[in-house]
Amino acid sequence: MNTALRAVHEALASSGHVPEAWRQLVREFCRRADARGRVGPDQIAAALRSRGVSGSSGEWLTHLRLLAFLDATGYPDQERADAVGVALELVGDSFAPLGPIPSWAPVATLPSELRALLRPPPVRETAGVLLELIDGAATALKLATPFVDRGGISFLSGALLGAGRRGVATDIITSPGQAAMFSDLARQWSSEAIGRLRVTEVATQLSPLGSHAKIMVADAERAYVGSANLTGAGLGRHIEIGVEVKGPHVADLVRILSALERLGTVAVEMDGRPNRSTLSRAHDPGTGSEAIDRRRAPMRRAYVVIEQPDIAARDLKRRGTVAEDPLEGEDVAAVRQESPREAVPQDVGRASVRDPRGAGKPPD
Repeated sequence: MNTALRAVHEALASSGHVPEAWRQLVREFCRRADARGRVGPDQIAAALRSRGVSGSSGEWLTHLRLLAFLDATGYPDQERADAVGVALELVGDSFAPLGPIPSWAPVATLPSELRALLRPPPVRETAGVLLELIDGAATALKLATPFVDRGGISFLSGALLGAGRRGVATDIITSPGQAAMFSDLARQWSSEAIGRLRVTEVATQLSPLGSHAKIMVADAERAYVGSANLTGAGLGRHIEIGVEVKGPHVADLVRILSALERLGTVAVEMDGRPNRSTLSRAHDPGTGSEAIDRRRAPMRRAYVVIEQPDIAARDLKRRGTVAEDPLEGEDVAAVRQESPREAVPQDVGRASVRDPRGAGKPPD
């Protein structure tokens, strides 16, 4: 899918605003569909000529099928077209040629109105950098993200599964209660991947959050370090700033993340081989309130993951402390743990965080 997304981005880049050029092209495809509503090579060629877009109809037919906009019989899917538009918005300028990356380069998640003020030169977008790190990994990926939601995971799931099929060992570090969000990915991994998948939840003696770091490392050689969580907001709505780094110093990040894993509890562990994978009670959040098994945890500490961030935000406002974005939940969780005026529950809930973009499921 990422190859097709990049090809579409490159073909439409001269338009100035790729997502809008994609939407116009989709309308042209649908307008030229045959009497049965199907889009084939002839309709694609006519639409490309009409919009002044380069590429052969055969190439575009392949791209459109890979992106699931067209099914095998040529019928278009508007929901998938919208999802591709979201993906093109998220990757922004990340596919634009920037030349060799120095030891570090800035990365950002920028709303479209802010991105327009920065042209030129292009700024690499968080979502696109994460996709490239995953696609470029040959042996190992490490991802640290305190908070996740279905939209963020769905956006990266196709690339992560592709890494798993290549045998890449993938380690994810997150906060207590968040591993359940990876249950769908784990189910797909068990039947498709040959690399290891391990999800570890971490809390420390000083913080129930465990780690506030947002990091992705590929092969101990390249990394993203920044402010973005693996959520729809972090990849698309918030303003997030980070850096992409490369070189021998990236190995220090691997050392830190490996040490952090040793503090935590493994909630999901799969070696990619059939019948040898286990899901340590990392359940679908829709099935109930069962907590992740923590018998292997090196410490016993009370912590909380907010079940209803909007209600938690109102609680904070009554105390005069306002979370910047209650949908993310990290400020809420931290204040609840440290406030002397509020007892911390001894059980573990699950964050119920929606995709704040409300743009539907990105392509997988």
